[in-house]
Amino acid sequence: MKKFLSVSLLFLLSCVAVQAQTKSSGTGKPSFEDSKEWLDVKFVAYHCDINKSKGIKKVLTEEGITIDGGEVFEESIKWGDVKNFIIDKKMGKIRVIGDNVRKDKKKGENTKQTDLDLYLCKDTPYDEMQKMVKALQHAATLKGAKLVKDDMF
Repeated sequence: MKKFLSVSLLFLLSCVAVQAQTKSSGTGKPSFEDSKEWLDVKFVAYHCDINKSKGIKKVLTEEGITIDGGEVFEESIKWGDVKNFIIDKKMGKIRVIGDNVRKDKKKGENTKQTDLDLYLCKDTPYDEMQKMVKALQHAATLKGAKLVKDDMF
């Protein structure tokens, strides 16, 4: 009887553990919404009020990433245009590689660019930046981005 109870208890605990690991997408991996919520929290936690990022908001949407510079500018990249993410620890930013548009709100001009910078605090731990890149890569691939493989050679 003790063996039966032990086996039953182990089975029940393993079912609970498996259920806890399964995310809302049903695949065991975070959904886009899960990734977005996690990144939103991290962007707030590692936001610094320095000249380069003062008043700037990082917005993740179903369409892509937008950097809102208030009345001055807006940069945006569609998920499908994202090619890669690069960490620049020295500058405290994650660079998003891909064709995007920078809109100068004062002049009303649009400029095409090949990258977009997500500024963080310079003292943001490197491992946290790596986690953010991993989450951004996951979100981008869920939304159709064809990322460049880092292990080509």
